[in-house]
Amino acid sequence: LSNTAVTHEMDFAARGQSRGPTVKTYKKALEILANTSDVDIQLLAIPGIREPIITDAGIDAVESRFDALYIMDIEEYPIDSTSTPVTSSQQNVSVTNTASVFSLRALDTSMAAAYFPDVVVTDPGTGTAVRVPPSVSVLGAFALNDAVAFPWFAPAGFTRGALANTHDIAVRLSRANMDSLYDVDINPITKVPAQNGIVVWGQKTLLARQS
Repeated sequence: LSNTAVTHEMDFAARGQSRGPTVKTYKKALEILANTSDVDIQLLAIPGIREPIITDAGIDAVESRFDALYIMDIEEYPIDSTSTPVTSSQQNVSVTNTASVFSLRALDTSMAAAYFPDVVVTDPGTGTAVRVPPSVSVLGAFALNDAVAFPWFAPAGFTRGALANTHDIAVRLSRANMDSLYDVDINPITKVPAQNGIVVWGQKTLLARQS
């Protein structure tokens, strides 16, 4: 049930595309989660799943519920391509290409928020550092925000967006990088040397207009 499996199904007709087993599994799960009478949630995350056919279905699910927010992982693109997403941690991610391709999706919803880049955390089972999708750490920021009080404040910045259990980010962001991400409604996660920590530095949903 990996993102790679979803991508392969969508890329090859012989694997079923939107009728493929992995795609249908995620869509069925989201169909169940969309039912407010059966499932009570406030946040939805599908860590590591970036393929648009699933993330679009995730948006549809929370919009149908109208009482939850989708913390969305997005496709990352390498420096040399805007047609094939990054599939390996060995590839260098381009902020410009990632932001450019994401903007073409023209998403418009207040029920989802996107974050970038991947982060590095400690695997509690092995004690080793592992690279994980941003949604894994951003869930922690939302939990911290609720714990601090006044949960309607933004889960961002030094007080409410500090990611205590996150040790590093997969892509270093310049000020220009952060601006280009924020311009297309992607919330940057950045390392702040003066604060010696990783911070969510954005509070946008994917709503197109200013609210």
